[in-house]
This record gives sequence, C-alpha cells and structure tokens, in this order.
Amino acid sequence: MPDFKIAYDPNKAKALLAASGYGPSKPVKINFYGTNGVFPSDFDIARAIVQLWKKVGIEANLKILPSAQLYEYQSNNKFDGPVLKPWNPTTGNPAVYSGYMLDPERFYSVWRSEDVPPRLYSLLHELDDNKRLQGFRAFDMWQVSQGYSIPMFQGLGTVVARKNLGFKPYRSGFLVPYSWA
Repeated sequence: MPDFKIAYDPNKAKALLAASGYGPSKPVKINFYGTNGVFPSDFDIARAIVQLWKKVGIEANLKILPSAQLYEYQSNNKFDGPVLKPWNPTTGNPAVYSGYMLDPERFYSVWRSEDVPPRLYSLLHELDDNKRLQGFRAFDMWQVSQGYSIPMFQGLGTVVARKNLGFKPYRSGFLVPYSWA
C-alpha cells in the first residue's frame, strides 16, 4: 500500500497522551508482550519500542513469552496490552494475517471487536482474487486507522529448491511441497 503512510511523530504522540492526562513526567503504564527468537531480532525490536515509548510517556513492562505461551495467551484472550508480531504472513495473503488475527470467532484472534465482522467476513468468502485482495487492502487500512494493529515490518520466508523439483507457488502465496513433481 504505497499511498498509505504512518507518520513517525513523537510530538503528536506526546500531545495525544497529554490530552489523556499522561506524558513523560506522568507515564501511562502498560504491559507489552514479545518473544525472543521467534522471528529475527524480535527481542531487540521489542526493547527498542519500549525505549521509544518511554520518550513520549508510555512506560511499558516488557513481558517476553515463549512461543507456546504466546499462543496460549492469544487463544485464551489473556493479553492486557499490545503484542509484537510480524505483519502479515510470508505468503503475502492478507486473509492469513488480518483475516485470522482479527476475526473474533477464531480462538487465536488477538483482537475481538464487534465492528470487525461486518467488514471482514465477506472478504474471507470472496472467490475473486483481485476483489479479495483489494478488499483486504481497504480493510487493513481501516483496521490500522482504528489502532487494531500497527504494521511495522513484514515477515520473511526463504525458499530454496532444485530446478528439477517442480517448485510451484500458488497465487495466494501458499507453498504446498507435496504437490510438487
């Protein structure tokens, strides 16, 4: 989404926090969840975010969870603060990220809100790939504008295959090795 930008503006963050009665001298206190080793530099990124937030008036208690505990928290709605996760899956298919992570009916949803299903469910059943992808672009811009997620970086995946293996990625981005020749 090249025309969709999220500005880095510490002064605006301070102003918004000040309007709520918070700031560097009276920080808002939150828990912030992350991992160490689940994706590249996850722990370092989480620590950097904590330091950036501190400058504007957010005191984040960084809680590092092992992968299994992170998913247990996710499936049982135990998070009481933001969670650092990579934006979108390596397949690039938004249904796998936005569709599952924000669907309040899914047990592993990280956000449950009544305003999501009317915007999401038709996209999950859209068969026309172009309409579905265009719809998810609009949905993702909307959900980011609501603060349901903040896209900071994209997860990566590397595939190495021999030429004669019959490597065949699907349009959705999924890789199904058992279907290769």
